This record gives sequence, C-alpha cells and structure tokens, in this order.
Amino acid sequence: MFHKTQNKESLKIFLARMKGPLLTWVEQFLDLLEPHLTPSTTLNDIGCNVGQFYKGLVEKKIKIDYRGFDIEPIYLAQAKKIFPSAKNNFQILDITKETPPAADISVVSATLEHLENFSPALDHILASTKKIIIARTYLGEKQERDIMLKEHSQYPYPMNQYSFLDIFRTFAKYNFEAKIVRDRYTDSLPYYVPFETVPGQGLVRTQYVIVGRKTK
Repeated sequence: MFHKTQNKESLKIFLARMKGPLLTWVEQFLDLLEPHLTPSTTLNDIGCNVGQFYKGLVEKKIKIDYRGFDIEPIYLAQAKKIFPSAKNNFQILDITKETPPAADISVVSATLEHLENFSPALDHILASTKKIIIARTYLGEKQERDIMLKEHSQYPYPMNQYSFLDIFRTFAKYNFEAKIVRDRYTDSLPYYVPFETVPGQGLVRTQYVIVGRKTK
C-alpha cells in the first residue's frame, strides 16, 4: 500500500496541510468546476487522502453528493475523524482493480503518477464518469517510469510521467474531449525532485491539469 512507501513524517505533513489554507490545486479544481456543481451533482474524489478536496467544498459551502475513495485505511480514518458528519462519504477502493460507482464528475490529483501505470486506473475513472473529469499528474512528450525511495521508508513508490499522446488517446477511447491546462501551483514548469536516499541524484517532472468533457 502507498502509505508503507512513505516515512513517518508524511502523514504529519498531510494533516498539517489540513490546518492551513486551501491547497492551490483544490482552488484551481473548484474554480473549474463550480459553475457545474449543484446539490444533486455526484462527484468521485479518487485518491482522496485525508480529505483535502472535501475541505474545499466545506470552506466554500458547496453542497454536492461527494464520495471520496482511497486505498489507504489510515488516510480514510483521518478523513473521517476530521469530517465526522461525512464519515460515510469516505470509502476504501483500489482504483487499479475496481471501477467506482458512476458519478457526474471525477477528480484525481497526485495519484496516477504513483501507480505502476495510468491504466487500468484511468480507464476505471473514465468509464464511471458521466460528464467531467479533472486530473492532475505528470505529463511530457514521452512516458518516463521511475521509482522513489523516501528516507526511513522500507518500500519505493512509482514517480511516473505519462505521455500527452497516451493520455489523449485514453480520454478519446471513452468519448472525452481532453484539454491540457497549466497547473496553477507549479505553472507547469519543470522542477527537480531529488532522490532522498541518493545524494546528488533526482529526476525532473512537469505537472499538468487535464480537463475532460464527455462528448456523447
């Protein structure tokens, strides 16, 4: 499980962020989605972690039918503790093996790049989305598969970059028109990710946001 690839500080960082201002990606997603949200809108938050996106809905007083999914019980337990009135909205799901319930909208951030490959997870998300999907991940002209190992962690985890072409083709396969927009937090500029356990080594990644709209 992903949590086992992280060190003890990771969960502390996730929880500390919950006490701070809304994360930039949450603000960006909500700015893109808010005109399309009504109380009857169903939304799947894939890789919901400890509830960052739901926090945005609460702070902006946006009422929708929200469902958060994650493979990690430890993250879901924290989300339920932070939002006890919504504890039934956070559910365990392995997106690489399961298709979530159908929803009008799906959001996914900082999840696809940490999987062995974007497929079949992205296929499951697209197949279950009726109208709009917003995804945030690493993209480039070609796919680059790498792993990272955090200091004091037993297991490595993927830090992949996927190709624009592969992503566009996958969206098109499920009748979605995909548009790439700049990631507001990084301005979609390349940045260096150092290997914590190998001094002087690292990789370069570029973050983008993909907005997909169902065409038929």
